[in-house]
Amino acid sequence: MKKLFIFLVILILMLGTLTNIYASQSGVNVSLPSFKITLNGTQIDNVYREYPFITYKGITYFPLTYFDCRFLGTETVWNQSTGLEVNKTGVTCGYRNYTTKVKNKNTYTATIPNFSIKINGKTIDNTKEEYPLLLFKNVTYFPMTWRFCVNEFGWSYKFDSINGLNINSTNPLVSNIVSSKFSEYNLEKDFLLDDESCYYFGKKGEIYKLSYVNNAKPEKIFHLPIWSYGDGTTYVSGWFFKDNNKPCFAFHQGGAIMGSDWYYLINSDGTVKELESGYLYFKSFGDYQIKISQYFPPSPNNMIIKTNNSEFTSVGNPKYCYGISGNFGGCSPSKNLYMLDENIYVLGMNSEYETEYSKIVKVNINTNETTELGSTTTDYFVLDNNTIYRKDFTKKLYKIDLKTSIETPIDIPKYNYFEVLNSKFYYWNSADNKLYLYGQDKAINENGTLISMEIDDSYLICKFEEASTNPYRLLVIDKNGDIVLKSSDVVKYTSISNDVLTYMEFYSKDIYKVNLK
Repeated sequence: MKKLFIFLVILILMLGTLTNIYASQSGVNVSLPSFKITLNGTQIDNVYREYPFITYKGITYFPLTYFDCRFLGTETVWNQSTGLEVNKTGVTCGYRNYTTKVKNKNTYTATIPNFSIKINGKTIDNTKEEYPLLLFKNVTYFPMTWRFCVNEFGWSYKFDSINGLNINSTNPLVSNIVSSKFSEYNLEKDFLLDDESCYYFGKKGEIYKLSYVNNAKPEKIFHLPIWSYGDGTTYVSGWFFKDNNKPCFAFHQGGAIMGSDWYYLINSDGTVKELESGYLYFKSFGDYQIKISQYFPPSPNNMIIKTNNSEFTSVGNPKYCYGISGNFGGCSPSKNLYMLDENIYVLGMNSEYETEYSKIVKVNINTNETTELGSTTTDYFVLDNNTIYRKDFTKKLYKIDLKTSIETPIDIPKYNYFEVLNSKFYYWNSADNKLYLYGQDKAINENGTLISMEIDDSYLICKFEEASTNPYRLLVIDKNGDIVLKSSDVVKYTSISNDVLTYMEFYSKDIYKVNLK
């Protein structure tokens, strides 16, 4: 009897608690819309969507999921004490369909939440709203009224009986061009993207091309050979690169010293053309092609040049070893190679002084005049807008004005890497692993840990670590220093051509494109 009494007391207390919780969250009837819904050109499958669009009092309601918000340029912040905040920020991402195998019912019950709500910093009194925000499937939904869609978020929308509801936002539009159509791809190998196709390695030495056109299937364009130093079943190691913005691949055959690298160009029709073989680096500058032999130990007179209408000839002082960083006792190949007007800029060493370290060497292609640049030795450099930015072997930084030959130091005590775009010096700070523009104290993307940065087609592409505290995993900066794209997508492979970014989302392997202008 005593145990029964205790049970009844506990039950009454539990019912009282539940009553208090739900007393301020009244239930309302909602239904699935019968018309089509299109977001930024993507038609929504509302029938099998985990978080479907719903209607209440004749108004369509939008689910504030993580990806739905960012697809339309808004961000949400939830805090147990302060409630929900929704802000228009211009962020973007690829569309996620949230598709399930369970078909949605036509009617449901939602609740009116009682937590605090702010939209663009303005407090919403949900108890006084004619069309209040709703809570459905543990996701907040907001009414797609003119007040919210147009006045607050700047969206355009229209409705008609044939096309249904069309919503278009003002953030950069991300379009899905390939949805996980890769067959037998090798996760340990790279992908290469351009503006028309994706290239990737198969599990058994294949190289595939996948066009972005609708319903295209992967096309095998090459098969890597068996590694001559392996067990008879292992294929050679291959990698992708671009030369003069054209897709290429290479592989290494043989041992580390006696072997060689083989380089191929991928033509637009999927055929391949052998370009070069050996230990070398080559690069095209318009009609000019430069090739540097990089065998070890380094040997002098190892740089040659040609035009489309000539044969290769040696260029530069024959006493110099080109394309080398370090000295004869310990060096590594360098890919620092630029051509400006009639001069080549490259790292090099005078073979007469075997203990000296590499310096920047300026070579005139007509006279072969060879001039060393910089007050100290150089390990790495970048040429941008008639200025050379260089790092010496003590990690000190300098810049050289090529018009005046004046050299000045760049005072950055700790850094991992740097890039220069249109005279703007961006660096990876090793103290906090954040991205900075030289001369500014505040980091770019303050909450993001930088993992890579590269320049492609006059844009700086910056990728950041995935973390709940970091809203932007991808930033693209143009030559004016403006952030033209900030995305929440986790991205590994990117390509920019004609102001269009193509990228692969890390988890889905879907490929997206977005205009940067």
